Amino acid sequence: MYRVEFSTAAVVKSWQLKKYTDDAKPPRILDLVHPDAAQQTGGWPFAVALNDEQQESAANGALYQISTPASTLHAPADAEFSWSDGHLEVTKRFHFDTRTWWRGNVGEIRRRSILAGNELAGRFW
Repeated sequence: MYRVEFSTAAVVKSWQLKKYTDDAKPPRILDLVHPDAAQQTGGWPFAVALNDEQQESAANGALYQISTPASTLHAPADAEFSWSDGHLEVTKRFHFDTRTWWRGNVGEIRRRSILAGNELAGRFW
């Protein structure tokens, strides 16, 4: 039905819909991610967008840990990617289903204030 490829930074590099083709000659499997455009804009699917450019760069360039040791998952399956530098924590959760190519994701971003010791939290979809 579909094939999704993540980078080590937990962004989607390729999301192919196996039952659909593009307009190329000869037709290729449709990929929802346009790598040239994403590379130019830095806008990979599920990249973190923050007001702090330095933290955003750190979160999007980090090596995330995945919840499963398997390099390939087969639907139905869940995957959770997490990363922290001690000040910023990012968690991205994905559910892959056999009935549909998109089931949604939930993510959490937490920033710890070094001076006050309090926590600022955020979410993204």
